[in-house]
Amino acid sequence: MPRRAPGLVAPSSRPLPEKGDDTPDTWEHSDEVQVPFLQQTLRGFTLLPIVLGDVDAAAVARGLAGIMDEQTLVIASSDLSHYHPYARAKELDLACVKSVCNLDLEAMQRQEACGQGPILAVMHLAANRAGNHDYSIIEIAGM
Repeated sequence: MPRRAPGLVAPSSRPLPEKGDDTPDTWEHSDEVQVPFLQQTLRGFTLLPIVLGDVDAAAVARGLAGIMDEQTLVIASSDLSHYHPYARAKELDLACVKSVCNLDLEAMQRQEACGQGPILAVMHLAANRAGNHDYSIIEIAGM
């Protein structure tokens, strides 16, 4: 087993399915990407991973809003566009990120993003919350 820092998530223990036995969540990896950052930043927390397929993002947001409290942190993970030449991918990804920062639900619905449903659900949650909606880009990896 590879060495790891104490308290950090171990490499995936998910077995590789037999050919044809995979399901929509077989290749889902956002939890493996996000959990180490959460462990490093938040330390003690309870995690409830939710994998979404083709859903009504507004309905998901309403459902989540009903069980959230002031300590709840909701994260949508996306690696954005796929299979484009670098310049085009960069253009598409920046347009997507701007839609998110502007809480522009209509523009986000037109974006090409892996994880568009979860992103839209979080955007609906943010749009329905009272208070400051001034979001900005901190950093976009690779741009």
